Amino acid sequence: MNNRPRIFAVPSYLKFAVALICALTAFAFAAVAAEAGPQYRGAQTHSLWESVSSAEMTEELNALQIAGVNVLRVDVGWDTMEYVKGQEDPTYLAKLDALAAGAQARGIKIIATLWQTPPWASAGRAWNDPPSNPADYGAFARFITNRYGSELAAVEAWNEPNYNNNLIASNIAATYTQMVKSFYTGAKEGDPNVPVLAGSMAYADVPFLEELYADGIKGYYDGISFHPYADGAAPANTAVTDSFLGGIESLHAAQLAAGDDTLDWVTEFGWPTGTSKGANTEQQQAEYTEQAFALLDNLPYVEGATVYELRDMEVNPSDPEDNFGMLRQNFAPTPAYAALKSAMQVASGVAPPVPFQPGAPETGSGKSESSGTGQGGAGTPEAGAPVSGSGTSTPSAPEAPSAPVVSAPETGAPISSTGTSGTTGASAPSSPPRGTTGAGSHRSRGTHVHGGRRARVASVRSHHRLRRISRR
Repeated sequence: MNNRPRIFAVPSYLKFAVALICALTAFAFAAVAAEAGPQYRGAQTHSLWESVSSAEMTEELNALQIAGVNVLRVDVGWDTMEYVKGQEDPTYLAKLDALAAGAQARGIKIIATLWQTPPWASAGRAWNDPPSNPADYGAFARFITNRYGSELAAVEAWNEPNYNNNLIASNIAATYTQMVKSFYTGAKEGDPNVPVLAGSMAYADVPFLEELYADGIKGYYDGISFHPYADGAAPANTAVTDSFLGGIESLHAAQLAAGDDTLDWVTEFGWPTGTSKGANTEQQQAEYTEQAFALLDNLPYVEGATVYELRDMEVNPSDPEDNFGMLRQNFAPTPAYAALKSAMQVASGVAPPVPFQPGAPETGSGKSESSGTGQGGAGTPEAGAPVSGSGTSTPSAPEAPSAPVVSAPETGAPISSTGTSGTTGASAPSSPPRGTTGAGSHRSRGTHVHGGRRARVASVRSHHRLRRISRR
């Protein structure tokens, strides 16, 4: 008698069924995980500033593509876009066209923050004066959404109206509410499918949000945007006065209390390095950036998140405003760039790269002057070719006499933009855009010529510097 145990063969159809069930289950879990975090994840750039060449703009887009982001936030200055009513700046518009086309080619959408009033549109003639007729601001929003439409993730009304004279009015909340109403109407006339963001608040300013509700802002936006800076604290630290996680949770609770269930957009957050008092180390900046995105992944009511910022625009180590970048001004990566890439890959279900190691990125050189924006009938040059392949190669810059450098995904010295990806993009207009003001998210710069005219523009840079230092 054969005492060996009997072995039953599993039918092939049953094997297939089990495999199919396992695959579907894994897909379902992946889908749930993907839906839990922000749909749009990326970083802020200042690609439209006058100091940023078309070649550098391409390098920034390539760096974003390599990191795996799907959105960038960019500041667009109305004052320079339409310095004279009805007259559009073709050079700046061509650069904005190039940014939009270059981003679209890389699978990246744009959050366009529209702010800074042109002299003709306000009685005070300063960039931070509200428009005398809010409908003029709405017309600007209409132009942007009509021209760029599906290339936009959203348009955002102003930048930090609640802080440091970014908007001058006797009643800022009421004034801003009227601006948003016209902005919303104009944006939807241009393209009803483009989401409109309102608030754009410095910090998670619950009292200001409640004032906006009282003034009737509800119903004139598709999302509330704000900037939950933690002033150096870890993102999960809720014991500090200004907390990243605590601020997001408290502001969303205030929305629900007001009967507002629209989604939130965290359009600025970050941690400065450098030598200023209370600055974070580069390792902390990296860890906090990655931790912040991990926390956001557990907040289903957050629709978009853009870390401030991709690249330093200046090089003063003692100024916090010059040290939020994940790339230095010369494109040398800090550990935070690898952390950003890791956070993006985890969100997309791709295995994270080898953990980043802290390093000593090279210091850039030179000064940066911010620029505004322009509007006109120029064509649409492309901002260079996107990086080919899986996003692990070094992007190549557009052909230019003095090509900038682009960082490799790892921390260290920048790598020549002649890279290995083999792509060479066409450059945007070679001449710099004209403008009266900077369209910087954190600052505007002094006085320069626009079309033969000279306009005085108040600087907000010092206010923001004080904010970062005094509130630690």
